Amino acid sequence: MIKKIDRFEGIYGFLSNFSRHSFRKDDILWPTVEHYYQAMKTPDKVSQGRIWSCPTPSAAKKLSYEVEIRENWEIIKPDVMLTALEYKFDQNIEIQKMLIDTGDAILIEGNHWHDNYWGDCKCDKCKNKNGQNVLGKLLMYVRRGYSEK
Repeated sequence: MIKKIDRFEGIYGFLSNFSRHSFRKDDILWPTVEHYYQAMKTPDKVSQGRIWSCPTPSAAKKLSYEVEIRENWEIIKPDVMLTALEYKFDQNIEIQKMLIDTGDAILIEGNHWHDNYWGDCKCDKCKNKNGQNVLGKLLMYVRRGYSEK
């Protein structure tokens, strides 16, 4: 039977974009994947800096609703997320090993906040929908890359 990890919390909290695993990209130390992802929504460097400086990933996400969104955001957002995940796991060896140790488990970003693009919401409203689970798929892609090395 194939193992399934369907919540990125507790011992699997390191899989969450909100996990406090910083990474350096382009001479900037990003506090979380969420900070980086939300900042990349806008081409405006000042807005990116404001998002970067948010005290929490939740605050970064909230602030991103107030910025000018890149024209091609819907097209590039999976690539932006993949870049952030690769940097996060490449630069944090302890969680890279933890990701590898998930083996062949199916990774599902289960949630209750109606996110059926990045994850699979199981609230009463969404429970009969199948989420796209793009985040889970990207994490499994990153994991596979380490397994092939």
